[in-house]
Amino acid sequence: MKRIALLMGTLTLGACAGTDAPFEPSDEPVVMAERDDDSSEGGRIPGAFDDTQVPDDPVETPDVPEAPEPTEQPDPTEEPDPTEPPDPEPVARVVLAVDTGIDTTCAVVDDGRVYCWGGTYGLKAVPVVGVVDAVDIAAGVFHFCALRSTGGVQCWGDNAAGQLGDGSTTSSPSPVEVVGLTDAVGITAAQSASCALRSNGEAVCWGARYDVVPQRLFDLTGLEQVTLGDAHGCARVFTGDVWCWGHNSYGELGNGPTTTDALPAVVAGYGFADVSAGNSLTCGVNADDTATCWGRNGEGQHGAGDFDANAVKRAVLGPDGMPLGGIVSVSASNGLHACALLDDGRVACWGNNGIGQLGDGGADGRPYADYVMGLDDAVDVVTGIFETCAIRMTGELACWGSNANGQLGNGESGNLKREPTPITVL
Repeated sequence: MKRIALLMGTLTLGACAGTDAPFEPSDEPVVMAERDDDSSEGGRIPGAFDDTQVPDDPVETPDVPEAPEPTEQPDPTEEPDPTEPPDPEPVARVVLAVDTGIDTTCAVVDDGRVYCWGGTYGLKAVPVVGVVDAVDIAAGVFHFCALRSTGGVQCWGDNAAGQLGDGSTTSSPSPVEVVGLTDAVGITAAQSASCALRSNGEAVCWGARYDVVPQRLFDLTGLEQVTLGDAHGCARVFTGDVWCWGHNSYGELGNGPTTTDALPAVVAGYGFADVSAGNSLTCGVNADDTATCWGRNGEGQHGAGDFDANAVKRAVLGPDGMPLGGIVSVSASNGLHACALLDDGRVACWGNNGIGQLGDGGADGRPYADYVMGLDDAVDVVTGIFETCAIRMTGELACWGSNANGQLGNGESGNLKREPTPITVL
């Protein structure tokens, strides 16, 4: 699941037309001058053509240029000249950020545009019209939001719960501006809700469980990160404390009991460097670069080596049965799996693997973290509901998991990929 953190940097059509007034024929009759036999002009109409005044030398007729020879058209059956340079290949875009909804994936590229594929966008990446200065992207189930370099936020897609933040519940396939946001430095979305982190360390949210326009997130201050799960959310402050609120039947709030709490409760005893909320699951990166998860565990989402249903916070284990170290960030999906980015560029995943979302080439789920095949240069990882994507050091994108609606972006659909598939955004 996409989480947001403080960003330290940022990345008319008009027409004019003019036409002369068209010629309007007159209905007045044409009056011809009468001939005056007594006139000094010898009975000629003044100003009429006088054949007695024809010059001795007739006017020369200008030379008419000859019609050019027809241009010889190339024979389409001829082989191309190997000495001529071929047409340039399209240049692949560098991906800066990515997130994925239930059947669609969108990415921010280096020129500030957003490209999407899958779902209603089709099998190839197409630019989202109206987004030109994006620096980050966040996905709900059926809506997306883009953070602008100006501090504004644009959202599009489903708006039944007000998740687009424009003050209405009218869905829009085109981006609309979120009301009143000019200082956003991060965004997150999940299900039918969206949140933005502001430059003053506060946060605002809108959509399901909030309002149709941004509302301040409780009285929390000093925030560095906000993350939304399917029915709960968490915020991390600069001290490393994490506060969570919302649904809690699996203990995903991390405060001990399993009762829903509308107000944020602190997750005691940990100093977190990163946090991610998913499907009744929360995971955080500890100060020692290990990870801890709590909440739902029926598919081994804790990564703690078992499938026990309990709310206890436990360390994510590696394939050797020891706590996995070197973790930079973690992403808990709104499905049934989770992944971590490691400081050596590798990605490790755990949980359900029925459609290849763990990226290890197999179909078996596991309650511990193991490494994604052939990936050793990742700089970011995000988990969707049924798929996972990683940005590589080169700015290229690799995705794996479900491709039922073309969300992996490889030009195919109706299948799945159990190992990373390169995606080229042109």
